[in-house]
Amino acid sequence: MQSIHDSPDHPVVADVRLLPMIDRNPNDISTIYSTLCFVQDQAAKFSSTAAVIMIDQPLWLKAVEVSVTKNLNVVCRLHGFDVIMNFMGSIGHVMAGSRLQEAFEAS
Repeated sequence: MQSIHDSPDHPVVADVRLLPMIDRNPNDISTIYSTLCFVQDQAAKFSSTAAVIMIDQPLWLKAVEVSVTKNLNVVCRLHGFDVIMNFMGSIGHVMAGSRLQEAFEAS
């Protein structure tokens, strides 16, 4: 970590900017593909080995499919809320029939 902070190329202040909204149907494959290409190009500008994009669950599966099919260098990840909801759903499935729901309703 020390070598990162001592580097003269490391910016002192973070530069955070909002990108323009995409005014297209998010379920359209061409919209997903163009967005993934844009993210990949932005990562290439900063010499990143791979681009990472956080996507909601309904679009995640389509984005992964497009990324793999088109051989894009983009890693598609779920938002934290979706990960937690899937985890909680799996606990509910595993614990089904254990009367855990009744215990939660009583408190």
